Amino acid sequence: MGALPRLYRAVPFASLLVGLLVTVAVLLLRGAGVLQPVELTIFDWLIRSQPAGGQPDGRIVLITVSEQDIREEGRYPITDATLAAALERLAEDGARAIGLDIYRDFEVPPGRNRLNTVLTTYPNIVAAMKVGNEKELGTPPPKGAPHVGFTDFVVDSDGTVRRGLLFLTSGDQVVPSLGLQVATMFLKHEGVTPAPDPDNPEHLRLGEVTFPPFEPSDGGYVTADAGGYQVLLDFKGIGTVPSFSLSQLLSGKIAPQVIQDKVVLIGVIAESVPDLFHVPGGQVIPGVALHAQVVGQLLRAGLDNESPIATVNDTQEVLWILLWSLLGALVGLWVRSAWHLSLGLV
Repeated sequence: MGALPRLYRAVPFASLLVGLLVTVAVLLLRGAGVLQPVELTIFDWLIRSQPAGGQPDGRIVLITVSEQDIREEGRYPITDATLAAALERLAEDGARAIGLDIYRDFEVPPGRNRLNTVLTTYPNIVAAMKVGNEKELGTPPPKGAPHVGFTDFVVDSDGTVRRGLLFLTSGDQVVPSLGLQVATMFLKHEGVTPAPDPDNPEHLRLGEVTFPPFEPSDGGYVTADAGGYQVLLDFKGIGTVPSFSLSQLLSGKIAPQVIQDKVVLIGVIAESVPDLFHVPGGQVIPGVALHAQVVGQLLRAGLDNESPIATVNDTQEVLWILLWSLLGALVGLWVRSAWHLSLGLV
């Protein structure tokens, strides 16, 4: 018998061949997207497994419009006058940055002139708009609003939001998100401003932390939509942001020190006005709380030097899969040898 046939019959060579075939099979399945649901489920489990944050993020406050607030208002949408009064109160109480997660592309009388005056008087208020896509129409911001941020999110095919958008292109303009706008307003007071990364100028840098943009095959994704400037969300401290109702704000029941020097986001949580998103862990949260997750992650990067979720590149993924395939083959070889030894076959 020749050397080559004997090599084929050698158990170590067969184990190596099996390991290589498993590697190729996994890469083919992964490239076809078959493993994406499994990998995203594992990602969700890792997010859920994070240690629960004991303390809420003291830099962010939510003002929410609930069913009770709508009943007290007697109508929905709430009027321009009510929105103007809420924004004015927050600004006078010293909020450092205010994000209005309520569309106001049309007048809701009375009070449009007052709302316009508030939006142009206070430079720390960011109004909402929606860029939209081929499936959803966009929503323009209030006319004349000097600071605007979009509220769009990327929803995966299973209905879950795992990524946040920082920039989008609307026509010939690059528009920042609502979360990025209010976060950078807050950080500016701390001496932190957005800057290009020294090594990759197209990447956004806050303080000492760089946010590489999401790529179509990052993590467990395969040929995902990577339009705009996206980042993976870490969902740290979810559910711990202090929240107060619109009625509490307007009735003066919130102490000014609760608002002073904070990022304040205003949004609707009423069940009759659905603005809900599924996030890892099976939770369903309102849009205003999802924006708070984006803001919190940006603030932790800019002020606490906390890096975003990192993923390995394609070469590292191939080597990682190859390593475990070969380890599996070696374990199989060891088990076979131990079994034969116990039977006295060696």
